[in-house]
Amino acid sequence: MPQYLFQIWRDQEFRGTAVLVSKRHLLTCAHVVKSAKKVTIRGEGFEEDADVIGVSPEDQQDLALLRLPKDLHDPQPWAHQVASGKEVCLEGFADVRGEAKKRSVEDRVTPHFDDSRGWVVRLGVNAGVDHGMSGGVAVALIGGSACYVGLIQEGGKRALRSLLAGAAEIAPFVEKHLGQPLPGCPRFGPVVDADPDADIRKRYLKELARRTAQIDIRGFQRSDNKATAFAIDDLYVPLRNREDQEIEESVRKHQCLVVVGDAGSGKSTFLQRMAHELARSGKRFPLLIRVVELDRTIHKKLVEPGTPASPDDPRWIAVHVAADDCGLDEAFVLRQMERAETLVLLDGLDEALSDPGRRSLAKLFDRAAKKFKKCRFVVTTRPGAWVGESRAQEFAQDEIGELSEEARSKFFENWYRCAYPDDAAKAEAGRADLERQANNDEVREMSGNPMMLTALACIHWNEGRLPHDRGELYKSVLEWMARARESRPGRVSAKRCLELLGALAFGMQTGPEGRLKQADRDAAVKILVEQARMGTRAAREFLEQEELDSGIIVSRGAGQVEFRHLTFQEYLAATELMLNRLEDEQRETLLGGRRRFSVEWREFLRLCAIALQERRARWLYGVLLGGAGETLADRARTVALVRLMAWDRREKEEGIEGRYREFVREMAGLFEGKADGMGLDLWSRGQAAEAWEILEGDSSRLRLPADEDYWEPVDGGFEIGRCPVTVHEYGIYLDACPAVERPYRWDEQKRFPLRPVVYVSAFDAETFCRWWSEQTGRVVRLPTEDEWYAAAAGTASPKREYAWGDEEPNADRANYGYELRSVSPVGLFPSGAASGTRIMDMAGNVWEWTSSPWSNDDPARVLRGGSFDNVTRDLRAACRYFNGPDGRDSYIGFRCLREVFP
Repeated sequence: MPQYLFQIWRDQEFRGTAVLVSKRHLLTCAHVVKSAKKVTIRGEGFEEDADVIGVSPEDQQDLALLRLPKDLHDPQPWAHQVASGKEVCLEGFADVRGEAKKRSVEDRVTPHFDDSRGWVVRLGVNAGVDHGMSGGVAVALIGGSACYVGLIQEGGKRALRSLLAGAAEIAPFVEKHLGQPLPGCPRFGPVVDADPDADIRKRYLKELARRTAQIDIRGFQRSDNKATAFAIDDLYVPLRNREDQEIEESVRKHQCLVVVGDAGSGKSTFLQRMAHELARSGKRFPLLIRVVELDRTIHKKLVEPGTPASPDDPRWIAVHVAADDCGLDEAFVLRQMERAETLVLLDGLDEALSDPGRRSLAKLFDRAAKKFKKCRFVVTTRPGAWVGESRAQEFAQDEIGELSEEARSKFFENWYRCAYPDDAAKAEAGRADLERQANNDEVREMSGNPMMLTALACIHWNEGRLPHDRGELYKSVLEWMARARESRPGRVSAKRCLELLGALAFGMQTGPEGRLKQADRDAAVKILVEQARMGTRAAREFLEQEELDSGIIVSRGAGQVEFRHLTFQEYLAATELMLNRLEDEQRETLLGGRRRFSVEWREFLRLCAIALQERRARWLYGVLLGGAGETLADRARTVALVRLMAWDRREKEEGIEGRYREFVREMAGLFEGKADGMGLDLWSRGQAAEAWEILEGDSSRLRLPADEDYWEPVDGGFEIGRCPVTVHEYGIYLDACPAVERPYRWDEQKRFPLRPVVYVSAFDAETFCRWWSEQTGRVVRLPTEDEWYAAAAGTASPKREYAWGDEEPNADRANYGYELRSVSPVGLFPSGAASGTRIMDMAGNVWEWTSSPWSNDDPARVLRGGSFDNVTRDLRAACRYFNGPDGRDSYIGFRCLREVFP
């Protein structure tokens, strides 16, 4: 470091960089806190202490004057260059914001001669600037006298504002602390604050950072009986998507993003951690909102004067935040949402009070994204709630993947480090034992998400052993949470507590108006009175006590009661129904109305099956199959539900009650477009089709490129494959060409021969086409993008918006929106065929390679059609995407074209 550049340290912490000017020294530095009395000046070959004789006013701590020891030698090399009139280059000027990292900046300082002052060196001073070196006042000390040289502005309006603020303060500041005026420096009046909301933001962020700083772990009790909360930074393990990339990368990449994750996948903690980090750093302005509370605000205030007339008006976000007692008013929130640093974090779309409410909220989020184009939005939801009209079209999508082995190990390490903060040996021993017990297939499968992992860690801490299935895990978690509050006098036993909470959960899950995620306190009391035969006073006292102590239920303000985790409610309701109610009531609950097919009941029914022994589980399957109804759509929905239950219980599909296989055979009707299969939700369609693939799938229904029925003619002199190339077709090619490299996960792909082959590059696809050309004697190749577009949009004018026409996509037409989470069998969506043709799957399912380059100077290939994880706009026939021709991805397949000659 040159002798005229110095580092400023306080208490062994780097604070900034100073420039030494003359024997009586003026230094510019950053973040020398007001309480500092001494700092250390370090240069080449020396280190000296200096007294702080002045700092800039409070809240503007970017300027300090230091008086140095007289015997500190003068920076002669620089002084000689100044005297000779040569240009001085200050290279490697360090970051004055307090980071030790150097910037690649050259600050060239040109001296000039003034008859009255001698040589003057222009030096920028960072005064009153809260966002970096964007402006300042040129000052020099010559012969011990401070001299004003001029104003320096680098940047736009912010720089000018900082410059004026600095100029308004520097003259009186220097005069006060050096005891001499600064001749010629303009005396600006007070600078009008261009940002009146700055103080409001600062207070809000400070409170939000405090409120989100800890994760409350109910049921955890340290040996010293201290806190049940861990610092979120100490425990949190970053979430990753199915492509093994951090979810936060998706947040940074997309203006609007929905994060999809199963129950307990860590969605809420992810948003809490993001809100905490951003609030603490001040880099962005996060608004953390629970969707269920936003929904309740809309229901409550919709008829009030002065509120939006429509439930999907984006202004409701501001109305709700203002009503949330966080110190922000509606006008401020609306102003803030016009700013680029604002990030609206919306937690739990699936927890909306009703299905219509969820659709309305999705529309609200869509409209908000269009209205507030600078603001960013992140929504979390369970997968089943992000479907159809409940999916905001402006939002990109990412899904939380299972925790890796590395992430699980890191969590175990963090857990026991928090549990034994002062004993590293015990922390390591606890971690090792937990990891040893968790290292088996049963437990590993349960611990794929953060909620389960936390529960396992808590149980290991409390019991020293781990449960062996999901039902036992939920049971263990709730039991030790109930026992943790049992020591207080006058409390019911842990067993009775769970019985009463089971009755409450069952009443909330099966309410006449649909599942309740939150209940008014009076409504919750009524449920306990009716379901548990309690007195009104006893029910009210029980609720008040449990809200305070158990952590299983919590108060959410305005007299609302809810279970801490929705999974707690679903599990307790399921065990109440299946273990404590009579068979007639069980049948009526399971088959009453159509709620068994709703998203809200899917997890509940899975837990019903888990709660039962094998014989009773088969009885449950029989009840559902017996009440399936006569239509193909309802039977498909039932097949999907029963299949999911059996999978949870690790039962083979072949062993399910006889009518199951009978219904599965009927699922072939989905491929044939039978009328009574229309209107089927996408999840049920995919699950039922997969069951058919496994039990009844017959690849002989598929045609091959050698068959005439494989091709569909298109105006323009060519024929195109009716479907993307399947695993079955690609397998025939691989069997004939054993030297060809197998696609990634080929053994897994072979289990589903009716699906499009994926993980193939454009080169792989072209080799496949050449092989079939040799087998058939006809030219088989990839289509150009123009040929693909002609097949999808038609050759007449006007072109079709989508392959089937101009109607928006739905569950009958395409596999999209990541609802199925994977590719589906070809031909599953006959209603989505290109209009007037038999060409299937040109929208969704898999992107398809073409032979066309992305541009003249870019070798990447054009992709067409959209895939299973894309949104509506990506399914348009005109939509283009690209990938390198050697790319092999899970969402890219291809279809063939055959040339026709006269």
